[in-house]
Amino acid sequence: MKDEIKYLNKDVDDLENSIDVVKKNTHKFNISTEEIENRTKSLKNIRSILNDVESDLTNTVLSPNNYMMDDYNNIAINKQNDDLEELAESAERLHNAAITINTELKDQQRLLDELESEMDNSNEKMNFVTKKISDYLQTNNPKILSLILYLTGISFFLLFVLVVS
Repeated sequence: MKDEIKYLNKDVDDLENSIDVVKKNTHKFNISTEEIENRTKSLKNIRSILNDVESDLTNTVLSPNNYMMDDYNNIAINKQNDDLEELAESAERLHNAAITINTELKDQQRLLDELESEMDNSNEKMNFVTKKISDYLQTNNPKILSLILYLTGISFFLLFVLVVS
């Protein structure tokens, strides 16, 4: 029983560490402060239950000559079993929540990587276009300059027609 409590304490420690990471990097995670606080409160409740159960296990003295004490111990053990089952269910829920958070983080990271790649690609194209326009504007050829002005005027006219209709 004490080994199970130690295992559960380690799980709760891991979950607390996960919540601390989320608190420190709230800009990376899509989780509300209220949700983080709810999870923190749940962990504190679980930690309290674990400490109570561990304390009850440590302080329980079995006396074979005292039947009332045996009955009390049986009731306490049953209560502890119920508490441990509830605690295990809560730990499982928190574990599932941690898995969900991890999945969400991986998805967000993938989306950010894709966005970064697209931004780099767009930046390269913009640099190319800017260079070409710069090359055209540096020429002294009046025909090219008048073509640019003419095409710009047509673009504004088409934009106006598009907005009006």
